[in-house]
Amino acid sequence: MRLCHRMTRAAVAEALDEDFIRTARAKGVAEKRIMRHHALRAALPPVVGLVSVNVALMVTNVILIEPAFRLPGFFRMADIGQFRGEQSHVPSLEVVQALILEAALLISVTMFLADLVRARIDPRAGTRC
Repeated sequence: MRLCHRMTRAAVAEALDEDFIRTARAKGVAEKRIMRHHALRAALPPVVGLVSVNVALMVTNVILIEPAFRLPGFFRMADIGQFRGEQSHVPSLEVVQALILEAALLISVTMFLADLVRARIDPRAGTRC
């Protein structure tokens, strides 16, 4: 969360030095509109990229936290006995495969959505081959 805030703040500060921001101010556009429509739109692509990269870390953390604290969620069926002190308990192959498939699907969908958002925000990003 803090990293996203810092990245957004740095990207907005960098965007505020651009020529199109000076032009908008010279035209008399309200500062609130400049921040929302011009500066934030120019600053969002790197932030979206950062969020999409951090999804894999978040998913792996969720895999460990949900079973340990018995929280309901995507990975509630992960019967990993290491948190209960069961040394001889080994999860079955089906459970491990399901966890990997579920995590890969979640990460893939999130990365795809982040790419769509980046293409919508920055049209130049969608035209690269």
